[in-house]
Amino acid sequence: IILTLSRGGPTTPILVRGDEMIIDANYLLDIQNQGLHASSDCFEDALTARVPTLGCRRCGGGMSGKTMVSLIEKGARMAEKYKFAGSIILEGSGASVPEIKTDKVVLLMDITQPKDILEGYLTPLKVSYADLIVLTMCEDFLVSQAKINQLIKKIRLINPKAQIATTVLRPFPLQSIKGKKVFWTTTAQSKSVPFLKKYIEETYGCSIVGMSAYLSNQPKLKKDMAKSPRFDLVITELKAAAISVVAREAVKQGKGVVFLDNMITLIPKGGNVKNLKKEVIKLISSNPK
Repeated sequence: IILTLSRGGPTTPILVRGDEMIIDANYLLDIQNQGLHASSDCFEDALTARVPTLGCRRCGGGMSGKTMVSLIEKGARMAEKYKFAGSIILEGSGASVPEIKTDKVVLLMDITQPKDILEGYLTPLKVSYADLIVLTMCEDFLVSQAKINQLIKKIRLINPKAQIATTVLRPFPLQSIKGKKVFWTTTAQSKSVPFLKKYIEETYGCSIVGMSAYLSNQPKLKKDMAKSPRFDLVITELKAAAISVVAREAVKQGKGVVFLDNMITLIPKGGNVKNLKKEVIKLISSNPK
């Protein structure tokens, strides 16, 4: 079971049985109509990972990751009572860290961030207690090998025992989009858009006829959708305005909605992890009973 922290999370922890229910655009639009944030992490994780999730609201994060308000403790107590829970994963939000002692820690670091953030403030503290560090966005066109090497060297000085994975993200549609004309919405950096567009079209056999990188800017997102050539369906990450704007407009037009996951892929850029899935399973299996 995954416990998610989220700025738009519910005011009371809610259980989403991603392992049992069908989560689609209509379900999420109904959630939105109930006044909940349907792009909250608990719904995203339930949709993409197909596991039970508990959504917990948080407010604040700050340099140390300490929240001003968080329901994570209440959510954790709830999770412990579920017989199906098994391992409990506490997912942070932004820079915020779940304020509960855990058996193992996985730290994700976006390597495209400025050097002072990656190496300064209280990032070294987070590095010091991590068992596995996953460096994301290690694309050739986004970051140099020299920067990756420098960061790995810093990590090794702080925490020589941590396992390090160098990775990239690849979009993965949760349903077939083969042969379709699609409108694509994303939160990807502008430098990544041409590469990812080509990747989606070549890998999944579709044609992207329109796109928007403004999932966090509703007026611009609406304009991009309005000026797009005719499309069969939209493909979108479940973030920001994916439901309140993208899915709502698509359903209104009678178009399909296919959600995208972001598959994390190892690349040989200096990390020592050879199989990320096995590494995570090893962390979980080494937890005390």
